[in-house]
Amino acid sequence: MDNVEYKIRLQGLSTPEGTISLETLVTVSRMLLEASRRTLRLIVDGVSVKRGKVPDSLRRLLDFNITGISKGSTVLQIEAPTFEASAPDLIQQPGFWDDPIEPKDTVVSLLSKSVHDATSGNMESDYYDRGVLESLMSFRRLLKGRISNVEIKCQSRPAEEFRITDKELEKIKMLEADTPAPRATIVAGIFNRIEHDSRHFELVLESGQKVRGFAESSHVDVE
Repeated sequence: MDNVEYKIRLQGLSTPEGTISLETLVTVSRMLLEASRRTLRLIVDGVSVKRGKVPDSLRRLLDFNITGISKGSTVLQIEAPTFEASAPDLIQQPGFWDDPIEPKDTVVSLLSKSVHDATSGNMESDYYDRGVLESLMSFRRLLKGRISNVEIKCQSRPAEEFRITDKELEKIKMLEADTPAPRATIVAGIFNRIEHDSRHFELVLESGQKVRGFAESSHVDVE
């Protein structure tokens, strides 16, 4: 299976059921793509927002196709490519502490984990950072005046379903306030683990606390 079908249900639109204005369609698409892009880069690169061109393999994973619009409020049917079909190299070397990316996963699979962890207040999650939370909070502009909520469903994957309403955004806002912005600091410790391919590492501090990190190739020679 090269693509997985999802349904994006939009409630509260001012247009007739089963229709959507072009402006709202563009806005929904842009926000969904940005949140998906940041989540993907976080899992693959260790940081959700970084300079530079997005690799072709990641762009292919973000190549969503709209396959239809139906009623039931307004429902957009989309297809998202799987890692197995579009980026098989990314599933061959999973990180040593992250949950492995499954061949049948899509970027929406990862995004659903971000939303679930953020709205449940999971402070130990590896599926969001401040950049991902900011992209999720951007949906607030859409919920003010255009729609009442966004819901993503997948008939074959009920565990990946999630919704974004004012209630979820309030939880994300509180979590964002407790999530520090990136800053430069010096940390001294002993390397406990290091992985060449993914550039992940783990330090053990003098106190015994373990700190996870990611070696940015533009600043550190991985070799």
